[in-house]
Amino acid sequence: MSKTSTFKVLNMNSLKWIVISDEYNKSQDDDINEVAKSDICIKVEKNATDLLSTKNETVNLISIFGPARTGKSTFMNIIAGVDDHDNEIFKSSSALETVTTGVDISETFLPLREFSKLNDNPEIDSNILVGFIDTEGQGNKGDEFDIYLFSPILVTSKIVIFWWPGMLQLNTILNNLGAITTSAKRITRGTQDQHQNTKPYGHLHIIFSSWNNNNTPDDVKKLLLEPQAVNREKDKEHNSIRELLNDCFESIDIWLFPANGLMQARERLLFEDFNDNWKQTFRDMRKKISEQLSINKPKHSAEKPWTGRDIAEFTELLCKTLTSSENYAITSIFERMQYIRAKTLAKNALNDFRALINEMKFQYKAEGCDYEGISACLCKELEKFKEMLKLESFSDKVVNEIYAIYSKSACLITSDLKTKFTKLIIEVQNLQKQFDEYISSIEFPLLKTDLAMLLNEPTQLLWCDFNEIVRDIPKDLVQQYRKELENFVQRKTQYLEKENEKEIISFAENKMKEYLEKLVKKLEKRLPMKENKLKSEWLISFKQSEEVYFNSYASFNNFYEDTALPGNLHILADSFLESLVENNSTAWENKADEFIKRAGMQFKQALAFNFPVNDKKIFNNVVIEQYLQEEILKFSYKASNIFPHTIMNNIYTKYKKIFSFIVTKHQEENNKNIKENPKKIERYILDWDILLDANVRNDLERWQHEVDELLFISTTIPGLANLPSFQLLCICNDLINLDAITVPSSFRRTVRSILRRDTENMLSEQFVIEILKSLESKELKFVQMLFISRCLGIMAPTFPIRQLFYKLLFENRPFVFASPIIRYIFFTENEKYQEEEHRNAFFDLIKTPQIVFESSLDLKIINDLLRENDLDSKIAALSCDIIQKTFFVDHKLDELHHNFSNAVNSLSITIVEPLQIISAIAFLKEYVRTFCDENKITLKEYVRNFRNKKSTFKAKVPSFTCTSEIIRDINDLMKLKCSRIHSLKIYFLKYLRSCDFSMQDIKDLCESQEQPFPWLKEISWGDKVNRLSFNPYWLHQDYKYAEDYYYHIYNIYEADTNMNFASYLEMERSKMPNMIYKILDWGFGWPNNKLLQKNDLVTFAGVIVVRLHYIRASRKWTDNEKRIVNCLTTEIEAMNVSPIYKNMLKKLLSNSNSLIQLLEEDEVSPEDNTIDEFLMKSVIVHLIILHSSIQNDTSPLAAYLHQLQVCQNDFILTCPSDVEGVVMNAVASFRDDNGAESGVTRYRCICGEKFIVLDCGDFAKPGERNSISISGKCLKCKKVIGYGSIEGDYTRLDAKKITSVPIKHDPGYIVKRISNEKTHNVRMMTPQAYRILHLFVHTLLGASVPSSIASKFFAKNGNSVGCPMKYCLNHIRNDWKILKEIFNCNNEQLALILHSVISSMIKKPASYEWRLDTPEKREEWEFQFSKEIDIPNVVVMTQNIRNKMSKDRISLTEEEIDDILSVKDQKYHHENLLRLWRKIKDVDFKSLSAYYLIDNNNKAKFPFLGVFFRYKKKLHLIKNIFPILKFVQILKTRLEYQITRQEAREMTFDNFISQESNNGELQEISLALNSAFKAFAESWNMVVPYVKRYQCLQFETIPQISYSSSVMFGLAEEKDVGIYLCAIISYLTELQNQFLDETIAIPFGLCRSLKFLETNVENIPSTSTAQNDDGIQYYLQTVQIQHAQPTNFIDYEWNDKILQYSQRNLEIRYGEDIVFDLYQIEKELAHQLVFNKFLISNTFNTSFRFPYYEEMFLRDFNILTNFEKFVAQEPLPIASINSSDLYNHVLDKLFSSENASRMLPALEMIICNVNFEMNGEISIKGYISQQMNLSIFTENAEFCGMFSADLRLKHLISLYERAESMKAFSFNDIDAKYRKPLSRNMNIQILEVIAFEKQFKNQISACELFIALKRFLARYLMAESLEYISTNDKLINYIIDEDLGCWPSSSSLKIAKYLFPSEIQVGQTYSVYELLSSRQTSNQYSV
Repeated sequence: MSKTSTFKVLNMNSLKWIVISDEYNKSQDDDINEVAKSDICIKVEKNATDLLSTKNETVNLISIFGPARTGKSTFMNIIAGVDDHDNEIFKSSSALETVTTGVDISETFLPLREFSKLNDNPEIDSNILVGFIDTEGQGNKGDEFDIYLFSPILVTSKIVIFWWPGMLQLNTILNNLGAITTSAKRITRGTQDQHQNTKPYGHLHIIFSSWNNNNTPDDVKKLLLEPQAVNREKDKEHNSIRELLNDCFESIDIWLFPANGLMQARERLLFEDFNDNWKQTFRDMRKKISEQLSINKPKHSAEKPWTGRDIAEFTELLCKTLTSSENYAITSIFERMQYIRAKTLAKNALNDFRALINEMKFQYKAEGCDYEGISACLCKELEKFKEMLKLESFSDKVVNEIYAIYSKSACLITSDLKTKFTKLIIEVQNLQKQFDEYISSIEFPLLKTDLAMLLNEPTQLLWCDFNEIVRDIPKDLVQQYRKELENFVQRKTQYLEKENEKEIISFAENKMKEYLEKLVKKLEKRLPMKENKLKSEWLISFKQSEEVYFNSYASFNNFYEDTALPGNLHILADSFLESLVENNSTAWENKADEFIKRAGMQFKQALAFNFPVNDKKIFNNVVIEQYLQEEILKFSYKASNIFPHTIMNNIYTKYKKIFSFIVTKHQEENNKNIKENPKKIERYILDWDILLDANVRNDLERWQHEVDELLFISTTIPGLANLPSFQLLCICNDLINLDAITVPSSFRRTVRSILRRDTENMLSEQFVIEILKSLESKELKFVQMLFISRCLGIMAPTFPIRQLFYKLLFENRPFVFASPIIRYIFFTENEKYQEEEHRNAFFDLIKTPQIVFESSLDLKIINDLLRENDLDSKIAALSCDIIQKTFFVDHKLDELHHNFSNAVNSLSITIVEPLQIISAIAFLKEYVRTFCDENKITLKEYVRNFRNKKSTFKAKVPSFTCTSEIIRDINDLMKLKCSRIHSLKIYFLKYLRSCDFSMQDIKDLCESQEQPFPWLKEISWGDKVNRLSFNPYWLHQDYKYAEDYYYHIYNIYEADTNMNFASYLEMERSKMPNMIYKILDWGFGWPNNKLLQKNDLVTFAGVIVVRLHYIRASRKWTDNEKRIVNCLTTEIEAMNVSPIYKNMLKKLLSNSNSLIQLLEEDEVSPEDNTIDEFLMKSVIVHLIILHSSIQNDTSPLAAYLHQLQVCQNDFILTCPSDVEGVVMNAVASFRDDNGAESGVTRYRCICGEKFIVLDCGDFAKPGERNSISISGKCLKCKKVIGYGSIEGDYTRLDAKKITSVPIKHDPGYIVKRISNEKTHNVRMMTPQAYRILHLFVHTLLGASVPSSIASKFFAKNGNSVGCPMKYCLNHIRNDWKILKEIFNCNNEQLALILHSVISSMIKKPASYEWRLDTPEKREEWEFQFSKEIDIPNVVVMTQNIRNKMSKDRISLTEEEIDDILSVKDQKYHHENLLRLWRKIKDVDFKSLSAYYLIDNNNKAKFPFLGVFFRYKKKLHLIKNIFPILKFVQILKTRLEYQITRQEAREMTFDNFISQESNNGELQEISLALNSAFKAFAESWNMVVPYVKRYQCLQFETIPQISYSSSVMFGLAEEKDVGIYLCAIISYLTELQNQFLDETIAIPFGLCRSLKFLETNVENIPSTSTAQNDDGIQYYLQTVQIQHAQPTNFIDYEWNDKILQYSQRNLEIRYGEDIVFDLYQIEKELAHQLVFNKFLISNTFNTSFRFPYYEEMFLRDFNILTNFEKFVAQEPLPIASINSSDLYNHVLDKLFSSENASRMLPALEMIICNVNFEMNGEISIKGYISQQMNLSIFTENAEFCGMFSADLRLKHLISLYERAESMKAFSFNDIDAKYRKPLSRNMNIQILEVIAFEKQFKNQISACELFIALKRFLARYLMAESLEYISTNDKLINYIIDEDLGCWPSSSSLKIAKYLFPSEIQVGQTYSVYELLSSRQTSNQYSV
């Protein structure tokens, strides 16, 4: 059965539509027939009416009638399509109660198209809406009730359903239908209805809901509706009903629903609950109803079908009619409905017309109104209204009547409006005449206020009259006339005001002229001024004169805000201003000349100080020139802050000329010394020869020290390094550095002969030959190479000499470390070729070598020399390496591909030039590297896809990053048949091996290459399947027997019960001639006396791993392999071995150990079983096999695997010692400046965190303030420590200072965090040995997981490791990663190394110290392990290991790929050029670091390199210190004492630069500041990620800075954001100092690279370090940070150029081995990082501490008292100053608060600058001129103008207090903690002891107390950074403290101390101040 179609609606509810009103309901228990008609009132509910009114579409209603409580509502729900019991429209109930009362209408109206297709019926395309009506059951309240209730529904319903619940009961049914006919009888049908024969009702459907006989609907219809014979009166009545039914309804249908139609009884029924017969009847009925609903005809005389709105209005009228009358006419009601609607439209239209007229835009006409516009509007609105009526489809009668009414009303409106227009024109004219008459009587002149008052009365009267006239006139017209009147009034008023104004202005002008002349004379006395200042002062003067003018003007006008100054007065003022500007320019020029003169003298002194040119010091003139430019910028910056911008260009030109002249003179002196340098060099050469004869060690070392310094300085001077004598001195120095026992006499003779000749021509052929000949000994080969290098570098030697050099280099075996020389030769020749041909010489060598040789004769010579050697020689290999990594390495694949075909073709040419084939191979090797690096991921995808062909993984088609043309070209060229092409193919696979491709990966790649590289299929391979490219178990003795045994059982398909591994070994060994095995003491027993050694157990397990376990990663086991597994499982069960060994093998075979588990390839995604993980697990399984094969007492490692529970309380290998104790001892052993141990005192915070206190070991108690008060914060809980803390927050642990603590060693396992530091270790272990042992320990611990023993073991010491297996694997993987970094090797090389270490462990004898129950035993065991881990060369070692495992190789291809060919045929080598095609590795820092670290002897030979490697990651940060200091100094110079903390917080760096450069107008200043800031910001942002703390303060993050950041970040102080700057500088200086301290701590004489630090002890201060027995030590000078020069800081950035001191191993097998010249590298780094570098004394916090304005007293509470100790003070000499000089002077009574605010910062700076005793008679101006940091005030005329020359230093404090008293302070923003209220008693106490009168006795002066409070508030409490003043302290202790200086008079101190209430606290200071302030105001007394 198909699923029933339903229509979902959102709101399936119903509304009450029609009810009988309350009047009737009160007597509803009575029969309605007995109720009077007047009592019946039918009520229509508003909600339902509103709902219908919204439906403007055609609406057809379906209603239902029938007996009560028979299921009508349920049936209507089914008709409406309800398909959800909880979402029914009409409420229904199975109970015997009436649910529906009155008439309900559905809120849901279904479109007919949706209604028709319900219940799978055909759809009818119609938009008619269908509504549903449910009625109260018939018979509930009588027939009359039913008639009244049903009448509206019958008329408005399209479909009427009569519901009958039983069988055919004719009488009952007809009686019920009679109610319908009775309702119809009451309809009065008009003539038109009778003529049209219209039926009042719709379609009637009579439904029998429970029909159970065979009658058809036609039978029933005939019986029910056709007239019957009249046998009785009732029959006649029934026939009458039948006749009426047929007359009233358009159609009548009968529907018989089966009685047994219900399938499932429910309380509420749905369509789906009935059977098919019932449903089909229902479908037929719905179809019929839908067709009837689709006929959309008008009814009841309507012009169109009824809408919901029509139904609503009609029903409401009908119900009203029924209430008042029994009978009704449908047509009449409908007509009434139209009338009502039309009248409403007319009423609304008239209102709209009135509004429209009122809003009309009229065209103003003086002679009248725009009547045409009004008439046109009327016509338009009439037409519009008529169309509106037609749209409503009203009858013509209605339309005509309503239109006539509307037209008449609209015409009346317009007529009335026109009348008002005419009247308005006349009235406005009358108003204007009246106003003119009134103002004509006013007499002038008048005050403006009087004039305004006179005009106000007539104006107001005019507007009152006007408003009365226009009350009912349209707004637009009113506005037009109002505007005309306003213009009229305004014109009259303006005329009167102008006439009055002329007389007033004349008087004010004369007053202003007199006053302006007086002010200008005063200004001229204060020149020069800056332009802005002059303008400002002029504006002030001008404003004052303006005030005079305006005051005079205001005497007549009362106000002057909008009054402008007359133009003639501006002309007069401009003449005064021009005279001032001219005089000011002259004053500035005179001042500038003096300033430039002083600046020139200062520059000359500074130049001599920074570049002290003498016979021992020379400098690079470029550096001096740079210094000049910096000083010019500094001067420009300083001058720009003093002089006006208009004269800056003139000043700049003058001082630049003077500075340049001074520098030129200085450079001339420097040049003289530079010219003397060659002679100095020759003298040193002569001294060298003499000192060699004397053989005095100290003298030689001193000579070398001086020469090192001379050579270093000379390299900075252009041209000196190119002198032959310079190179000769370098060679002499090289000989001493090499510690040669005897310098060849031949070399010394040659040197003497050269010095006797002309040294300028020493680089002659004879000289070179003599030198080379004297250095021919084997010991001096290296010096000979250095000599060649120096000769080639200084100039272009003659051709014979170069030929000689080339012969030495290219004809024989290459020198050690000859790479730099050959690289230089090739590089130079390529540069010359590029200059001529503009192409790369080595690209051209591949294609056209002869053209290159014609252009470069040197390359031709080299080519000829190489031809004499074998092409596979070492020099050819070295040349190939250099060409590849120098000329081809930086090109992209697309660029290289252009030469690919030329290079491949060069391989196939028979006759080829040596350099051509070398360049071609170098090119192809680089081409392969570039291709593989770009596409190795794609190639790995090919491997995965090949392996996943049969798996469930869907393979993606890999795509190469290169173009298809490149792939095609490669394939085409690989078709060439040539042995060298084969070498190229092999190299392609070689390089993939270095990309972590296993040998099996490469084999699978070749097998998969049908596309894109089919030529790889041609490479031959064996049939071995193994992800591991080697078998580590070949390193074990007799592993061959294990392999043979495996193949023995592999080939025997029936189990041999008599054969097992032990018996097989016995059989094989018995065949050996030596029967030593028969007498050995076997390790384990075996049945039948067949014993196995521990090595046998390892090999047995090893063959299982290799032949079965590893296979899982490549494929599934075969059936035969599964058979072998079963055999081996049985054999293992029978073995007499340890349970650990058995269990290990079982887990191995079942692959159930998660530590070594390998997932089969069809079980994993392509990302699993990666080669690094696979190799790591191969090591893990090897280690577990080994230690499970030996007894637990063999070593601690074996015990961890066998008896972990026994080791729980032992000292576990690699676990850390007591770190806290070690660190504490290091800190406690700190020595003071006298060398004594200072000691520390330990404390513990309440949170458990420990901290220490140095020095005295104690600090103030909480809340106690004293001279040593310190505080900090706990790093963990952030609680305050020390002053300001809470009692009990911390505890002292030591009664007195300690210098050491015992180190505690905890037994058991200790959890530690994963460390990624390569140099990390414990105790005496080397980093590599530590990492290896650490990996081994966690492997064996992880092998015991999961188990309760392991869990208990890890839980020791309260550890929490989470998942033990995951914990161990994380440590193993991290160790693996770090070991790769230490050895600089790949995964396979590391695996080989570790396999070798593991295999060697089985050879060690059993250790009796397997229980490490003391720390000493553990340390000894670790030390011995470290000694045995000796890996000096990773590449050589791994290749040697491969050779030991060569038995495992089964193809030549594998040998070729791994460079371990066993073929010795020279012809094969020559044809394939194996040495040139060998694998090589990039020379980089990692390889250098690994080379140094893996050889423990390097630490002793090259100790400085060890220091360098420890600091290398951070050394580059130190160079950032100078840009930071430079910009910080700029900020401090410009802002100190000038800016408050809040102003600094709000000022950004961008604001600062803009302010200082005058918004960018001073371009040089702007560029300099922007450049300095960018360097500062870059340095800051680079360093901050490394800075995590400062002293005891921990930082989460330090913000990055930009232009929008606050300048506070650049202002140093140990609080707020300034602490970040302190932290950064501290971090960088400590970094440099730590690095240099460790450098000079190297024992003297152990580092040849630090020779330049060696000197005699007599010249070294006693505080130096690293002193030996001879009194010689390393020493570095210390400099304070503010005095340090840029060269004193380490300026380091790693440069790969230093790696040129290296050379690759030229042997075939060891191409990846790189040897470094560590001495040369160390020497260069030492010169770069240590030479001329100083230890930095970090005085940053004191010398750069930023002094904020208004915080002088916070920096030093007693600053004024301390100043008085240096300079005795006196009061200001007010009486001695001429009053005429007091203008704008600090002593002037009119001295402004603004001037005081400008003066105070300068006074603070002067006060803070005095720190020693001085003569108080020195004038303030004189003192300022003597101080460099105060010199800016000397040039500041406006500052100097604020006080006279009579003021001296002895007046400074009085002067400060005077300015302070005149500054306006506001304490509104003071912290709330100082606003604590005073109690009433306190108020009384204070007022009782204070005298507000001038005369007082035994009372405190209110004036003095007020001053003291004001000073205390302003100086201390207003500062936001205030510390150490508790709000609970007594206020009197502060305000009378003479050291603080708050109390103004010392004579009254005792009275104040005695009388002031002591209970007043600091927190109540403001309340006391406020009390005094209010009382002083009330007493009319002020300070």
